[in-house]
Amino acid sequence: MYTNVRSLFTGSKKEELKILMQNHDVDILGLTKTWGRSDIVDSKLDFPGFKLYRTDRSAVNNKKVAELLLSVECDDLTSYQCESVWCKIYVNQVDYFIAVVCYRSPDVDENEKQQLFDCIKTAKNLNTPLSIMGDFNYPGIEWEQLRAGDAAVTKFVKLIMDCYLEQHVHSSTRGNNILDLVLTSELEPKGEVIAAS
Repeated sequence: MYTNVRSLFTGSKKEELKILMQNHDVDILGLTKTWGRSDIVDSKLDFPGFKLYRTDRSAVNNKKVAELLLSVECDDLTSYQCESVWCKIYVNQVDYFIAVVCYRSPDVDENEKQQLFDCIKTAKNLNTPLSIMGDFNYPGIEWEQLRAGDAAVTKFVKLIMDCYLEQHVHSSTRGNNILDLVLTSELEPKGEVIAAS
């Protein structure tokens, strides 16, 4: 399960998440925009029965993995200079998939954006199943046609196609846009990228 919580500390959001997790038997929870800070202890962000991976900023990307699953952080991928936390999640003693929670600020500089793109490409080249969750802040993508409104957004759509990622969110997450995405390496791409004028 992935969600952009826009502050885990207001109202009863944490309790609502606990109920959703129980009702849907969630094994992996990805959160962006918890609004955590380095002075907030893990226990404030933690959920019982889950292992916490976190990266702090003014907003925090968190990933929680059920303690029943064996998981380890992918230090080589998490070391890229972008807001992301990467983990290997083992389904048995040998087989695993890689899960990540990303946040791309609308104000991100070109270097950090390129680091995120390079990190996704590196993960894809590992030839293991991927689950990429996050708030990418790319408005104006027509996912059915794989079209984008401007060159910067077109580069992101091209990255998704080049990495053979399937996008699974089909309803707006902010305004009329799908900014929060769940991408997996399940299917082949469906066409070419077209930049709308």
